[in-house]
Amino acid sequence: MLKTKNGVIANRGLNNYICKKQWQNFRSEDYHEYRKKWHSCPEYHQVLAFPLHLDLDTTNSCNLKCKMCARTIMIDKGNMHDIGFMDLDFVKNLIDQGAENGLASIKFSFQGEPLLHPDIVEMIAYAKEKGIIDTMFNTNGMLLTEEKAYH
Repeated sequence: MLKTKNGVIANRGLNNYICKKQWQNFRSEDYHEYRKKWHSCPEYHQVLAFPLHLDLDTTNSCNLKCKMCARTIMIDKGNMHDIGFMDLDFVKNLIDQGAENGLASIKFSFQGEPLLHPDIVEMIAYAKEKGIIDTMFNTNGMLLTEEKAYH
């Protein structure tokens, strides 16, 4: 049980369920259809005509060198030589191809810190403009600014 500011006692599990349901109410029918496919394709071994999701490593550069990170281990072993950034026009071309073929989701990170890329905000905005339903990236958060967060 959890006591809130106004003194109301609430069950955390119930609150999480209610918050999740309220969050889902703000999502479009396209989003819900995409998430059904996200779960059903692997479960039923379905292969779509075009990928549902795309992982892009917009940069393999990082501002940290965490000991547990695969990127750090690769650098320490001499297995990562070319550090750089994906070209904005190249990423836009990939987004265009995906949007034309039903791509629903893009993750703009893999091994690097996406907030180091000077065009990351534009990439995400472009994907949204083209109808990509779900955009995301993993970050260490060190470079996150209010401007980037709310852009």
